[in-house]
Amino acid sequence: MLKYQRYSILLAGLIMLTAIAMLFIIKHNEWRDYPSEDMMGRWHYADGSPAELSGNMMLDDNNSVSIFCDMGEPYNDSRSLCFRSHNIFFTIYADDKEIYSFNPELGGIYGTCYGDCIHTVPVPVGALQLKISVTSLKDDRWDGFNEFVLQDPAEYTRSLTVSQLPAFIACAATFFIGVILFVLGIIMYHWHKEMIETICLGVITILLSVWCHSQVRVLHLIVSNPLMIRIIDYLAMELIPIPIWLYVASFTNSLRNPVVHAGVILSSLHVFISVLFTVIGIADYADFLVVTHLLICFGVIAVTWLIADATHKKRVNFEKSIYLIASFLAIAICALLDITRFYAFHASTISAMSRIGLSLFVIILTFYEFKQLIEMRITSSQAELMEKLAMEDTLTGIGSRAAFNEYENVLRKKDKGKCVFVHFDVNHLKKVNDNYGHAEGDKFIIAAADILKKSFGEKGHCFRVGGDEFFVILDRENCMSDYDEGLKVFLDEQEKYNLAELSPVPLHIAYGMAEYDLADGEPENAERLADSRMYIKKKQMKEELASV
Repeated sequence: MLKYQRYSILLAGLIMLTAIAMLFIIKHNEWRDYPSEDMMGRWHYADGSPAELSGNMMLDDNNSVSIFCDMGEPYNDSRSLCFRSHNIFFTIYADDKEIYSFNPELGGIYGTCYGDCIHTVPVPVGALQLKISVTSLKDDRWDGFNEFVLQDPAEYTRSLTVSQLPAFIACAATFFIGVILFVLGIIMYHWHKEMIETICLGVITILLSVWCHSQVRVLHLIVSNPLMIRIIDYLAMELIPIPIWLYVASFTNSLRNPVVHAGVILSSLHVFISVLFTVIGIADYADFLVVTHLLICFGVIAVTWLIADATHKKRVNFEKSIYLIASFLAIAICALLDITRFYAFHASTISAMSRIGLSLFVIILTFYEFKQLIEMRITSSQAELMEKLAMEDTLTGIGSRAAFNEYENVLRKKDKGKCVFVHFDVNHLKKVNDNYGHAEGDKFIIAAADILKKSFGEKGHCFRVGGDEFFVILDRENCMSDYDEGLKVFLDEQEKYNLAELSPVPLHIAYGMAEYDLADGEPENAERLADSRMYIKKKQMKEELASV
């Protein structure tokens, strides 16, 4: 019943999430007449020439310019001017009256630029002309405006969110996978001391998700501070090479290689210097892109050599090298393509291919690491099963001789207190085996073990140490009282068994006890004493039986 309740709750949750997603994606304001109007081609300079809105703007000596948009007729609409800006300060005027200004405070950890920012500016009713006074922060090909539209601000935000929602979900899922890999790596490293690869891959995946998140518009809508998103973008990009170096080094058994040390040190210094110089105002994160690209090229060459050297010297097996080569080729080719596009073709997106390559790198190696973790878990389970089989007597289910020896080693490490060793031996087992078969003999052994468990199982530890020999160790504080109470139960249970079974050969178990001082450090002495007392008892029982 509880299982079906859990399934019902899970199904209800999925239905609720699906309904929420549908309500979010479906245009909730479809009935309202708020069409989108493209404004990109309507801007011009003061002389009437068409204005460049993204890069190549006609800036004066102060990196400033004004652009204008004629509304044609008095504006009488409830739509807003919706757009994105990149690394520019600006003020918007409606008929020479200021209606919006964007001039965030920069400097310090934020650097000299702010990256992308989304704006929705209400246009006053009756406005005939819009004017934007622009000041460029860097005067490069990316500074300016994007997506000038007249649109209902809620609809603009919704459309942006819906278009970016798959990417946002993918980034969130990547982050979740990275956390899982990192935690699993920590756990497995604690057990096996050999899962550095999984830990590094988890860090790479987390940094990848953060880096990709910085380019997803949903994050810009959630986080109102574009400067912080820009910091996240650059720092994640600069930090990713460090765990990649460590991952490849661990994968190829090259952690002590000087080339790896050089790569990690250079990448770490790059991060430290870029942050330091940005904070003190000497440079900006963007000024270190050339260094980032040089380090990527060095990394591609060095890692290629590491993989080739490890494969040639057979430090990695063929299957493992295939996964590493495939994943590394994906990230190396895509990164080099981005660098080529950036310098040769002046591409506006400087990391689109790198993100694809890094995603392939993570997907391929995540598949490999999960495969390794599953195989390791199977191997570990098999080892645990073998250990359990070694420590448990298969016939009776109590501890084996190996378990008895292991527990003696535990007692050796204790230096105070007392315990009791009791040696048991089943009488007449050979007679039962010879006359009635080994099946009946096994029945005798199982019965003896059951009696010992009922008598001493809750007070101590029971072991089968030979064919018909058993040991019980009582090591609680009142071990002698436990022995006296357990012995009474033992004798009663033995009598009950004989009355119930009416076996042609009654079950008689000889026993001998020895008290052991843990400070002695040699439990074998108590074992031998209990053994000798058991044989005295065995002889006594035979004499009593013969006199009957």
